[in-house]
Amino acid sequence: MEKLGAAISVIRLFPLGILELIHVRRLLLLVATLVILSAVACCSDVQTERDLILGTWYCSNSGGNDRLEFNTDGTLVWLVYSTISNNLHAWRARFGDPIHYRFLSPTRVQTVYEPFVIQTLSATSLLFSWEKQQFTCTRLPPAGDTPESRAAAQAEVDREEEPYLGKWMRTDGEQYVDFEKDGCVIGNRAGGQWTESTHRFEVTNLSGIGAYASCASQIGTYQLTGPNTLVLGLGLENAVFHRTGTNVATTERFTIPTSRGGVSVHDFRKDPGIYDQRSFWVEINKEFMINYYASDPGFLISLTTGPFDAVRRKAEAAFLKNLDISKPDACKLPVTVSISRSVDAQRAGINYPLSFCGR
Repeated sequence: MEKLGAAISVIRLFPLGILELIHVRRLLLLVATLVILSAVACCSDVQTERDLILGTWYCSNSGGNDRLEFNTDGTLVWLVYSTISNNLHAWRARFGDPIHYRFLSPTRVQTVYEPFVIQTLSATSLLFSWEKQQFTCTRLPPAGDTPESRAAAQAEVDREEEPYLGKWMRTDGEQYVDFEKDGCVIGNRAGGQWTESTHRFEVTNLSGIGAYASCASQIGTYQLTGPNTLVLGLGLENAVFHRTGTNVATTERFTIPTSRGGVSVHDFRKDPGIYDQRSFWVEINKEFMINYYASDPGFLISLTTGPFDAVRRKAEAAFLKNLDISKPDACKLPVTVSISRSVDAQRAGINYPLSFCGR
């Protein structure tokens, strides 16, 4: 742009009479050439900076050490060197999920937060400011960050994450969270359809507060209140989640009285925890929910997705497994199978028995 301004200034120096003697089109061609050269030079500078910044940088600032990973897909992973025990440190996410970045100019990098302002950048050093902080970066990790220390820190992280691993269903059956070794998946159900999103999973252990898990952009944090019960703190309201697929965890049994005699079943009440004073969740997943009502002994199997016959068979198999009973004993129990109107309007509102028990 400076070259363009200079060219225009040169044109203005010519008196009108002289301009009439010079081929105007040649001047316009000169100006256009200067504009193109200026744009190419700017783009070339941006591309150079974009290539230089790729990869991992270890940065120091007044608050400690950070690790920035600029990826070729335009995402940035920002990690903080955090203490996880007396002598161990681990790289923890500053923002949870990766954030997107792009160069607005050779010295300005836009993100969803404040932009980076680059002072200097080479293949081995980076100096930039961000949110009134100054960051000095190199390609070398901080002292103490070795393969051995990372392995020891990872072992401690694995130990903290272990109690959370697995799938947990919210008590209303509308959301689940699945904690895995390499991240977490959040599922939400709306209109009978499930949508899923994948995020970063981390467990933080704070003195006086205890351990809690986070699933990146999910609002709130998860805390264990029992081996199979998880509470998502949402300020004034909490959401309760129960672990799925672990109901046959004890060998204890109890007897459910029926009009056809008592039926001995696995004591699922001690596995998922009490949902309220009157009912227990036997199993909850994204296809069905099995609920036991203690005040008037009976079971409700709610199908939350279709097709009806296929999901019904899955739910019935889970019912037999969780209660650890035979089909003849299951037919003695009061069991109702239903499906929501949003999933199957034709079958909604009808109370079905277990398919193998007849009508």
